[in-house]
Amino acid sequence: MLVSQSAPLGATTYEKWTVQDISQVLKPQLLDDLGPGYAWTRFVSASEISYWSIESIVRISISGGSEVPVATPCNGLFGLSWSPDGTALAYLTDSSDASRGEVHVVSGGEDRILAMVAPFPTDEICSEDVCRDYDTQLRFSADGKKLAMVAGDITTSVRVWSLDGQAVFSQDAPAGAGPGEIQAWSVWAGDDLYFRDVNGIERWRNGSLALVLPGVGWRTPTASPDGAHIAYMALDSTGSFHIYIVDTTTLQVTDVASSRAWPLFLSARYLEYGETVDCPNGPCGPGITYVYDMQTGSETGWNFDYAYDAWPRTV
Repeated sequence: MLVSQSAPLGATTYEKWTVQDISQVLKPQLLDDLGPGYAWTRFVSASEISYWSIESIVRISISGGSEVPVATPCNGLFGLSWSPDGTALAYLTDSSDASRGEVHVVSGGEDRILAMVAPFPTDEICSEDVCRDYDTQLRFSADGKKLAMVAGDITTSVRVWSLDGQAVFSQDAPAGAGPGEIQAWSVWAGDDLYFRDVNGIERWRNGSLALVLPGVGWRTPTASPDGAHIAYMALDSTGSFHIYIVDTTTLQVTDVASSRAWPLFLSARYLEYGETVDCPNGPCGPGITYVYDMQTGSETGWNFDYAYDAWPRTV
């Protein structure tokens, strides 16, 4: 299944959110029309989605019904992630006085602060080119036992916690590090955490860190549900974005498409991405979207939808 944003061809803004059945990828079937105005829309499970509604994070059945409040971020929402089994929600917010950032975990009806970090910026703090290299993400591992925050726009740091709040991995950027030199753009593939730093792509596995893709400056990495592949976009020497796929076992990298951006795995077989549309802070949409078939190596034009989240879970 797929949560997507829709827009007529040539439009400059997205008009509505939809949930679609993509069991037949090239013939998606509409399950729910959410309308406009939603943010942080995510799958909770195969039957529920969640989103930020005015002041609260709520969940709702895909088949309809009433919104169920889950959490009320204190001062803004800067990241959100559901555990693979849908029993725990993690989110990033600032304290009421904006003196610190807070990592919250909601489970069993309890909202608790897992960790405190530097406050999150509420205003744009970077120029056009720099913004492309800053990113903050909060993600559960595939087993749901660890939570990672890669905060490229606040403390330029990587943190991994167990769900009891114990820090199991920590790394900070070198003093004075600039764009492209900080930690950013993370993704779990199985229980391995990958992220970008000044050296390229690092992999954290069972407490050990290894440089696995030297010199690679990826953005928007997405892992297949089985963790076997990671797709990402990166610039070539001429400044054009390409879509690349790396095999997480062999670390072999394949260049699958040029002038394309914003990949998202729809399943272990299919990958969605869009044509590059120039915007002030880098490539964006709406633009024509495509589906790439991992088995045949072929690209097929899709519909007018921009994929935002998919189920089975991609991370």
